[in-house]
Amino acid sequence: MRWCGFAMNRTKRIEAAARADARREREDSFPRLARELPGLEALSIRIAEGIPGSITEHVRHVMVASAPALFESRCATCSDGVHDYTDELLRALKSRSTPATGESPCNGLHAAGPCTCVLRYNAIATFSK
Repeated sequence: MRWCGFAMNRTKRIEAAARADARREREDSFPRLARELPGLEALSIRIAEGIPGSITEHVRHVMVASAPALFESRCATCSDGVHDYTDELLRALKSRSTPATGESPCNGLHAAGPCTCVLRYNAIATFSK
């Protein structure tokens, strides 16, 4: 029985490593944020994600000099969903609208149907003069 648990953990680790590799490849395929938004000095994004009654919040501090111009995160409530708010946030930042707020519904599925998780963000950017 112990061996089965070890094999399952190993499988999960392999799957997680494959997801991380795919994420890094996707990030590497995007232009750098500093190139897309000259003059952007700092960016922090307050994120609230979840379903009514179960919301988690955190702040993402973006390393502008090296970050890809990609804003997405895996869903916290389903196994295959992603919140992609790249286009909406880049549009706001290019117009130097700050704070920039928006939301991104999950594109994943649960056994019972579509995931209902929503990610809401509030981005604060600092630009050089």
